[in-house]
Amino acid sequence: MNHRRAAGSLLTLGISAVLTIGAGVLPATADDEVVQSEVIGWVLSPEDAVIQSGESITYTATLVDEAGEPVDPQPAKAPYIGTDAAGDLANGLTITAFSPGPRAVMAVSVVDGVEYFGSTSLTVAGAPVALEITPSATSVDQGGTLTFEVTGVDEWGTPVDGSAATLTSSVATDVIDGLSVTFPTASPHTITAELDGVTASVTVEVIPAASTSATSDSDDPELAATGVDPLLGGTVGGALLLAGLASVLIVRRRSAQS
Repeated sequence: MNHRRAAGSLLTLGISAVLTIGAGVLPATADDEVVQSEVIGWVLSPEDAVIQSGESITYTATLVDEAGEPVDPQPAKAPYIGTDAAGDLANGLTITAFSPGPRAVMAVSVVDGVEYFGSTSLTVAGAPVALEITPSATSVDQGGTLTFEVTGVDEWGTPVDGSAATLTSSVATDVIDGLSVTFPTASPHTITAELDGVTASVTVEVIPAASTSATSDSDDPELAATGVDPLLGGTVGGALLLAGLASVLIVRRRSAQS
């Protein structure tokens, strides 16, 4: 009668987690001898995934040889999987994770007395510890609109989705719609993003709208074209008329004297 022995390397990598977090038990009896394969193992996909707390992720498991090529045929039964994080749930090849931070996802199976092992990492994004806000441009014309991108990282350096951030402005007249801001007034505007109590700010320069040039109120196209003031034109015309009448009188007086 053979005696079952678990591979030491698998124990150090957390096989107890695989066995206790809803993943089941190894398909071996107390009398089976298990030998760990050193050239063949499970590859889990996707690798190094990042999810949000409470989300589930389903893996595919492929048994590969020492060259990384899938063995043929594949085992009829999928491996058992689990993580080394307390509170995670396993259902077949699906893991539902809760606590933030990285954890190992482990796969193990025993086929014909040979133990096959594989692992990958899974990270649950945590709360942000730092944010960055980036405008679609550093300046905008008065009345224009900019869109802002908010990004962040948690304490493990995992990227945090910033799309739920709230924007505020240092200028009360600004119109904020989600991650877009319209700027009715010209001046430097400071836009602040806030997510889970963490903030980041950026300053945008709003350029004043160009002033319109003055236009003439005259309805006379000729005066408008030449730029002559209508009052001045009337004064000059009157003076020329008087000068003409004076010339006629002088001529008549000289004729009478002759």
